[in-house]
Amino acid sequence: MVATNGAWERETARAEAEDDEIDLGQYARILKRRWLPALLVLLSTLGLAGAYSWWKLQNAPVFESSSKFLYETSGSQPTLPEGAQQLVGGQSQGGGLPNQIEILQSRPLAQKVIDKLGLTNKQGEPLDPDALLERIQVEQVESTNVIKLSAQSNQPQQAAQIANTLMDVYQQRTISEQTAESRNTRQFLESQIPQVRQEVRQAEAALRRFKEQNNVVALDEEAKSIVKATRNINERLSDARASLDSAESRATALRNKVGMSSQQGLASAQLSQSPGVQQVLQQYQEVETELANKQSELTPQHPAVQALQEQRSRLRAVLRQRVRASLAGGGTAEDRNLQLGETKVQLISNLVNAEVERLGLVSQVNALQQVRDTYQARANQLPQLEQRRAQLERELQTARSTLKGLVEQLQKTRIEENRKSSKVDVVERAQVPGGPVSPKIALNLALGGVLGALLGGAAAFALDARDRRIHSAEDAQQLLGYPMLGSVPNFDDVPATEGPRTPHPEAEPADTPSRAN
Repeated sequence: MVATNGAWERETARAEAEDDEIDLGQYARILKRRWLPALLVLLSTLGLAGAYSWWKLQNAPVFESSSKFLYETSGSQPTLPEGAQQLVGGQSQGGGLPNQIEILQSRPLAQKVIDKLGLTNKQGEPLDPDALLERIQVEQVESTNVIKLSAQSNQPQQAAQIANTLMDVYQQRTISEQTAESRNTRQFLESQIPQVRQEVRQAEAALRRFKEQNNVVALDEEAKSIVKATRNINERLSDARASLDSAESRATALRNKVGMSSQQGLASAQLSQSPGVQQVLQQYQEVETELANKQSELTPQHPAVQALQEQRSRLRAVLRQRVRASLAGGGTAEDRNLQLGETKVQLISNLVNAEVERLGLVSQVNALQQVRDTYQARANQLPQLEQRRAQLERELQTARSTLKGLVEQLQKTRIEENRKSSKVDVVERAQVPGGPVSPKIALNLALGGVLGALLGGAAAFALDARDRRIHSAEDAQQLLGYPMLGSVPNFDDVPATEGPRTPHPEAEPADTPSRAN
């Protein structure tokens, strides 16, 4: 079954190939029989194409001329600092090449070209801008910032004039835009500079007040100085505390020997050296001695004893009065300490000196601690002061940078405004074309030839389709579906042979299989 299918497929493919060969052969025979009509149609089409091209060339030729220019998309104004860019953020500069191409193809520019060249239509009226734009083509040269302007006209000089005039009008427009933009920028900068200058003054005043209020000169150097001073104070404080401990130990030992405080000892020493006190004290002691003697001999009610007691009381009052006067109302002293020996006076003097030294060391320690605390408090403030100072300096630097950028920008903007610069740099001006771009005779003839060949072939097949005659044995065989056994030659054109039985040379023998049948 598989073998039968394969044989059938091969037979089908062979039959299709034979059909293709028969069709191609039939087409060739048709073109061979109808070559004259096909040739006439081809020549007629070529003639019409040539005639049209010639008429177009003589009556309505189209000339094209092109100009090129470089458009600077980056603009000519300098870059501003960040602060100045924020202030001048609303000032835009132009657009990209697609925007400029649309501007070049706009009606206002076309109208200016029409007015400048005086272009008119066939009726002598001013040309419509849309009609002019149909003749203009604007495109960007690939991978460049170059724009190409192409203009078409039936006059070669006019084509070049249109391309050049459009480029000139556009260039003048960019100059006007650049000048207006520079003028607007200048006016804006002139209005902003006084405000920014005031901000600089305020920032400088704020920084100055901060330094004055916080005694800030050089925080880095001050921090190093504080560290060094604190270390020195700690060393001095340690020495002072050691000396204070030694002075306290010595004062305590002397206080124990003297048996009184330094104030009491000082008062006693002062009284023991006071003549008025010592005189009364001596009288008092004598009365005490005499009273003791009388009391041992007499009764307490004896007038002599009572007189001595009264005298003793008076002397005691005077003594106390003299003591208070000597001490100036300060300090106290016991009666037994009103007379001191030289040794005890010396001990009291040493005690007083030790107390004075101790108090001096206490004051020194307290002073050193206060200085250290002051330095420590200042050191704790330094990070915040440094942060605030850096913030104020940044604000001042930003304001100064902004002011500097605005002033520089103002100067350059004034130069740009007076220079009347343009973003258009002419690369190539349009030249008068040497020949038309339309009609394209070679292309028209080629298209006419292709069209003529197609029409000629169609005419040949159409004529052959209407002809019902059989022109060849192949046609008869195809029409009747029978194999050809032989053909009878046309004897009108064949000369007579030598013998009646001699076979004609054009006689075709029948196929052997057919004769066998």
